[in-house]
Amino acid sequence: MTEELLYHYTSIESLHKILLGDGENIVLRATHANFMNDPDEFEFANKIITKTLLEYESENSVSEKKSDNLFGRGGIFGSFAYLPGEPFILSLSEHKDHLSMWRAYGHDGNGVCIGLDKEMLTSYSKDPEVINTTLLKCEYRKEIVENHFRKYWKNKYDDFKIEKSENGQITTGYNDTSLFFTMPKIGFSAKSPSYSSEAEWRLCTNEWKNYQFRTKGNLFVPFIEHKFRKEILKKIVIGPCLNGLQVEQGMRFFLKKHNFPEGKAFIERSKISYRQV
Repeated sequence: MTEELLYHYTSIESLHKILLGDGENIVLRATHANFMNDPDEFEFANKIITKTLLEYESENSVSEKKSDNLFGRGGIFGSFAYLPGEPFILSLSEHKDHLSMWRAYGHDGNGVCIGLDKEMLTSYSKDPEVINTTLLKCEYRKEIVENHFRKYWKNKYDDFKIEKSENGQITTGYNDTSLFFTMPKIGFSAKSPSYSSEAEWRLCTNEWKNYQFRTKGNLFVPFIEHKFRKEILKKIVIGPCLNGLQVEQGMRFFLKKHNFPEGKAFIERSKISYRQV
């Protein structure tokens, strides 16, 4: 049976760091959601959350509306994404050797895309030692996301309550913790239709404190690390603007030196005709 892969586009320099990893494992970085390429990363989902919550309260004639204090300006939570901790995302794609992906994420054709075993990614996300992590396929159809949240409010609206303390501070109480984990799971998968061509999957993690920083231009960018066994790496595709023969020779030396389980079809060269002009 053919292995199902998900692809991560990156530069040659970043690939070197990924493959060196910690010596035993390859290491990929998940970036804080506020530093992704979509400046309105969670607004798409937040608007749907608000819309469907108001719909539920209206249709069920709710008198003491939780929507007044739950989300939005002055609400307890500014965004669903922060409920169980700071949100970090490792972006993947169903597309191998895809021109728009090379341009946007593959160093404009001078990078690589690596194919990772989807089954191993799924197992990693379900590992009890890997906290608050899930692998999600992005949903670009607004009506599908809305239906997910309509079902959510129908099943979970009564499971939490919002109260004001004597000093006027808003507090929450809840019958279970699903609010803090189910909602981000649905919301993380919601993505603007403008990005549908990316066919994105996400390894999403909420983390409170165990994150690091790298610099990018004048920014300090928070990230976390995901460590995988070398066997998760199944393919490397060399970008269309690189000297494929020379790059491939160097990679094969590297993989052999660092004991990667290389197969005959492990390294491919892009079949796309593309040059920078």
